[in-house]
Amino acid sequence: MFYFIYFFVFGKNFFMESFDIDKISLPDGFKARMKNQLGKDYDAFIESYKKPANRALLVNTLKITAKQLCALPGISDLTPVKWAENGFYYREDLRPGKLPYHDAGLYYVQEPSAMRVAEAAGALPGERVLDLCAAPGGKTAGLAASMCGSGLLVANEIHPARAKILSQNVERLGIRNCIVTNISPVGLSARFPLFFDRVVVDAPCSGEGMFRKEPEALACWSEENISLCARRQHEILENADLNVAPGGSLIYSTCTFAPEENELQIEAFLREHPDYELVLQEHIYPHENDGEGHFVARLKKGGAAVRGPQRKEKHRADKAAIKVWDAFRSEYLSESCFLNTIDPDTPLVSFGENLYLMPEALDLSGLKVLRPGLHLGQILKGRFIPSHALALTISPGDAAACLDLSPQDAAKYISGLALPAQGDLSGWVLITVCGKSLSWGKAANNLIKNHYPKGLRHL
Repeated sequence: MFYFIYFFVFGKNFFMESFDIDKISLPDGFKARMKNQLGKDYDAFIESYKKPANRALLVNTLKITAKQLCALPGISDLTPVKWAENGFYYREDLRPGKLPYHDAGLYYVQEPSAMRVAEAAGALPGERVLDLCAAPGGKTAGLAASMCGSGLLVANEIHPARAKILSQNVERLGIRNCIVTNISPVGLSARFPLFFDRVVVDAPCSGEGMFRKEPEALACWSEENISLCARRQHEILENADLNVAPGGSLIYSTCTFAPEENELQIEAFLREHPDYELVLQEHIYPHENDGEGHFVARLKKGGAAVRGPQRKEKHRADKAAIKVWDAFRSEYLSESCFLNTIDPDTPLVSFGENLYLMPEALDLSGLKVLRPGLHLGQILKGRFIPSHALALTISPGDAAACLDLSPQDAAKYISGLALPAQGDLSGWVLITVCGKSLSWGKAANNLIKNHYPKGLRHL
């Protein structure tokens, strides 16, 4: 029941138009508690609801720097978000989700306050990191950027529909070291005990911090729902603890103001788990900052830094599959491509016709896995068909042949149009927009056949 309420409230796009707070009454119980909670700042807090909601995007530094993004045609007037190094506010008329740069995974459109969670997590390259409640993927994006493509990032979501959206965003952003799962917290804690250096719990909550953006959150508010959320958060934290390796960190966040779901939740956890210490605890309020409501805390687990063991994976690709992949790689990828210099212990795994590069050898049998790593492509009748994920992960310098498009021509390509072949192009060609990878095309007979996935096209 709880998760259904959470999905109903937060399964929609956060970036809808702001509603008129003067036409919707805030609950008396909420106002009374916030007045007691904020004291002299209460009037400013109420006044903040009359202001338009802020819009922001998180630059995907796996693909581009903020300076490079601002130099692209059609991108201008980005203003830094003070608590997120690569977060920027944008003008209402920019509509970045409609630009081909979005399809190329150059940024993630995200509520600005939510960017603080990945920053507070402080993930490092080479670590094992679990994003336990990850959909739709904004915090996964921030964690992946901090990890710079190195280490293991597991992005999990319990709701199947939202897990699918999460997986699509991981693909679009070109995150190569991420495994996407659709498992309960109980299932993860049982399979990966004491395994992760950092576990991020962006917990389902009552959503008070989203009242200005989401009228549904306001309609569902009640004291009973807060209590229900608090109980569920406690259960999630108890399971998350089992995943944290000694010496590791547990990061907890919500988009609500209710103390039962924030400070009191952390206090109770620390009482029950004296091996943890509180390292950081912050509130973001809309009357103090240009963002919605958010809470984040980071806790450090005691003990020497020792990771729990994991059973090895059972889906190693056979020699025939590797031979087909190697033939594609030698013909269509450059010698400098990162896929030609990977650690030989990094496993190539097969699931049916699909070939993946798994970031770490893990036993995923019996688990619901949407993406066991970087999807390289399919092997069909002895031929290798490169995946869209591969195109979005490699850089133009990694491909033997590229065709760069303007934003206007890229938009046409995304709609499904073919392209005239230039020069002596043949076979698989990496299509780019303003020098950034976008998709595959296949050149033959003076034409480049469009291989942009039909389900992702803008018609």
